Amino acid sequence: LLSSFRIKWNELSEIDIRRNGVDYTVIRPSDILDSFQSSSSNLTTPTTPNVLHVHSADNVSSNPTLKLPFKAITVADLSSLIVHAIQDDRLKKTTLLVSSAPGGIGATTWDQAITASNLRPDTKALQRRNHDLAFSLYSTLLLSSV
Repeated sequence: LLSSFRIKWNELSEIDIRRNGVDYTVIRPSDILDSFQSSSSNLTTPTTPNVLHVHSADNVSSNPTLKLPFKAITVADLSSLIVHAIQDDRLKKTTLLVSSAPGGIGATTWDQAITASNLRPDTKALQRRNHDLAFSLYSTLLLSSV
């Protein structure tokens, strides 16, 4: 039951972090996978680096047609971004949407992906969304099943 409120708690935490004034980097990954598997062999090709993609969440919220080109990110790519974010001042006070894909043309390091995306610090206040209807329906469903 507690995890059903995950989106609400994440949102409230992010609002508090942004209002607090401390330096932060919020990373919103797409689906997280152990690795990208080849459809023919169930093995990844370690010699080909993944293509990395990053967007500012502020840009995506103001432009609904802007989408991440990939639907997932590997644990290794996400971990390397977390370490990179600690060291990269360009990521202070930013909220990132990130993904990766096996092989292809594009940025293969987070430095390249961040430079290509022209990230800027968050400028919009994050507004709390109304989750009351969803929680009311969920509660009603739980009570009716008892």
